[in-house]
Order: sequence, then C-alpha cells, then structure tokens
Amino acid sequence: MIKNDIHVLVFPIEITRIVIFRDGGTVGIALKDAAGAEVEFCLDGSIRRHTRNWFYWETFYPDDNSGQLVARGSAAEASVIALLKRIVSQWYSEAEQKALTGVYGKRALSEDERKSALCLDVIERVKQALE
Repeated sequence: MIKNDIHVLVFPIEITRIVIFRDGGTVGIALKDAAGAEVEFCLDGSIRRHTRNWFYWETFYPDDNSGQLVARGSAAEASVIALLKRIVSQWYSEAEQKALTGVYGKRALSEDERKSALCLDVIERVKQALE
C-alpha cells in the first residue's frame, strides 16, 4: 500500500509543511505533488515510544489511532527514504545536499534549505537506526 502510494506521486513534489515536534524529535512531513495529490507521514522521534526512528504513513504525528507503522528495514521504508532523497534532489546537487546534512538548527537557513536539511536529517536518523 505505501509503496503503491509513493509510486503514483507525480514530480515535482512540494514539501508543504515540515515540523519537528518537541517530544524528542518527531518530524511530520506533508507533501503535494504536481497532480495535486497530498500525502502526510512522519518519523517518530518520541522518547516515550518503542517506535523511535520508525516511519508512520498517512499521519503527520503518530498516535495510537492514526497512521500505518512502516516496518523497519522493509521495502516500504526504503521507498520513503528514496522519495525524500528524490524530493531534495529536485533542488540540490549531491554536493549541496552533503553541505546541508547535519546543519538543521546549527546555522541560519532559508525556508527551502530548512525543509531540505530536515529531510536529509530524517534520512540520516533512519540510516543510523538501521546500523
């Protein structure tokens, strides 16, 4: 289901909203594609849940009643990461992405840089959790 949802998104894709919550670092992401389709998902960062650094699909913030938990190491998780990489790649070269990785909250960024830096940080958090 998740993989199918991702594959029907039409590029370019806009990050309409991205928020880092104060629960330990949950990141909510809302996207809108060129055809007007909208999707929300998040990376759980709560220090209170066992699903820290796991994605939830179809919800901007994880709770007990919404969203679909994306299995760790699954094809669906890989699809979410690939989607984030492709979105950031719309605007930034590989070298520019490397320069933006890890700088969220450490220096002044434009709104577009902030969104991309946060997406890149999400990718890094998942990679580290898989190690």
